[in-house]
Amino acid sequence: MNKKKGFPVKDVFQMIFLLVFTQKNVAGLLQSRHPLFQGKKDTLYRFLHKTSGSWRKLLFLLSTKVVSEALLPFTSLKRYTWVVDDSPYERPRSLKVEGLSRFYDHAQGRFSRGFRMLTLGLTDGATFIPFAFSLLSSHQKENQLCPMDASVDGRNKRARLRKESQEKAPDVFFNLLDGALKHCPLVSTILFDSWFSFPALIRKCALRGLSVVCMLKNTPKIYYSFGGKVLSLSSLFTRIQKRPHGNIIGSGVVNLNLTGKPLLARIVFVRSEKQK
Repeated sequence: MNKKKGFPVKDVFQMIFLLVFTQKNVAGLLQSRHPLFQGKKDTLYRFLHKTSGSWRKLLFLLSTKVVSEALLPFTSLKRYTWVVDDSPYERPRSLKVEGLSRFYDHAQGRFSRGFRMLTLGLTDGATFIPFAFSLLSSHQKENQLCPMDASVDGRNKRARLRKESQEKAPDVFFNLLDGALKHCPLVSTILFDSWFSFPALIRKCALRGLSVVCMLKNTPKIYYSFGGKVLSLSSLFTRIQKRPHGNIIGSGVVNLNLTGKPLLARIVFVRSEKQK
């Protein structure tokens, strides 16, 4: 990133970075008694609207530096794992936000206005370092409340991000993961919930050298190979040997690849806390 004139890029970026820690907006921070930045708010907004800079690459580099210099001296790299999550980013009062759409919030069981925010980060169980994120809009026209600007030059980063926002979440997930692995390739484990736990997605993670820990969705459309038979998750549960006591009911080794080279995984059935 560069500027032809005015305040240096370092000063402008430092001002934007401090907004999170001061818990103020741009106007409130500039109008304080001892402002940390002597410029105007238009300077900050013009800098944020630049389409030539790669904010995603900046986050990759910043997060990698935080992990290597601030966290690794106090802990081991073996404790770290990738985490991906899909959370709602609601904009209920917005009307003309580009890409605004209706999406179904599974946590609340209703439709909301805004975006789905796909986040990829690194955690050791005590800290979480965000490495990349993407705001996902709907690719279905009936759910699009404010369409994308068609006049944007398709060669710049702004257009590529808007195209990415209408792709499917698994495709965007691997775009983020591949970029993160280039900057932090030594982490070999990834966690995600049942919304991403499809055998095809797990196989792609395994091809990248990652071990997957995830929850599974009980659906009749997903099958696993166990004991020479193709079974759904509920059918598999009836065939495993069960333990009478303890949190773990039972487990079984299954094959996730039914057509090619076998990919073995262990499915563990855990007793629900609601049934205790």
